[in-house]
Amino acid sequence: MGTLRDYFTTDQEHGVTVTQTQELTGRGGYKIPCQMFLDFGSGAITLAFYLAAVTDPLQRCIYLITGNAIDAVLSASGGFSVQTSYPADAAAADATTLRFCGRVYVYSENRLAEADVATIL
Repeated sequence: MGTLRDYFTTDQEHGVTVTQTQELTGRGGYKIPCQMFLDFGSGAITLAFYLAAVTDPLQRCIYLITGNAIDAVLSASGGFSVQTSYPADAAAADATTLRFCGRVYVYSENRLAEADVATIL
């Protein structure tokens, strides 16, 4: 059985196989790996963050949602395009044309209380 970090890295449950992986540096130098799932079919971007075990998981989650973490990740969504082989004259879809759908997955090594999850939602 894999670790939560392994699951974060290999999870394809989001239905999208094109991803960009990056790492944010939070307050105090804390590193937060992030996956950006690019769905060219629907024109949407979803995000997933991995939080290692920390003493303040609720505050880290709130930082991800209310801080500039989402904007920082989304600003890096460009840089490549995808083109289908059919039809032959199809235009390439550029990653910068995709829009953030508002869905964020957090893979946290800490278990949050239900009240904490309700605070985040």
